[in-house]
Amino acid sequence: MRTSLAMALAALVALAGPAVAQVELSGQWQLDTTRSADLERALVNHARNQGLRSRSSMSGGEATLPGGIPGQGGNSPRIRTGDSRVVDVAEVLAQARLMTYGGNLFEIQQIDSAIVFEPLNLAYDRVSVVPDGKKRRTNMGLEAEMDVRAEWKSDHLKIVRETNEMSVTEYWSLAKEPGFLVVEVRMKGRMFQKKLELWRVYRKRS
Repeated sequence: MRTSLAMALAALVALAGPAVAQVELSGQWQLDTTRSADLERALVNHARNQGLRSRSSMSGGEATLPGGIPGQGGNSPRIRTGDSRVVDVAEVLAQARLMTYGGNLFEIQQIDSAIVFEPLNLAYDRVSVVPDGKKRRTNMGLEAEMDVRAEWKSDHLKIVRETNEMSVTEYWSLAKEPGFLVVEVRMKGRMFQKKLELWRVYRKRS
């Protein structure tokens, strides 16, 4: 299943259109769950494949996210890896969810000075980025902050979000096949032994 999903996503990404200064991302988009990776499942698999560090192997004591956000919670399991380390996936998942745009139904409004992500199911707040390549300090909630930088890179919109603990880069692009939007997500940071890559695919609503 994982192999077939990866092959399907790779084929879709390979169909990206020709390079242009900007692309038109505006429209209403709905997550295609059959072609998209689930964040929690991806992190669990990454931990089992020795992709995450255990907090006990790092300096700094108890796990706490920026601004006092609890590092544990939710239903994500603790994973015992092949070398007997125990990794708390919930800690990484909590921060990753704050640092990625995970909406499954939203509208992109593309204007001269900003790209606005407007949720259509109230699951997320409105998010806007200014694609000028400048780093901006942004509130994550609960007094936590991250640096956000967005810019156009050839045929995609690149968004980078960073804290002291984690860096998440998103590449938003249109597939050559009409009506599809592909988001490649790359995660790395103190809790990562290896970079994690996953994809989300959206269909345009008519």
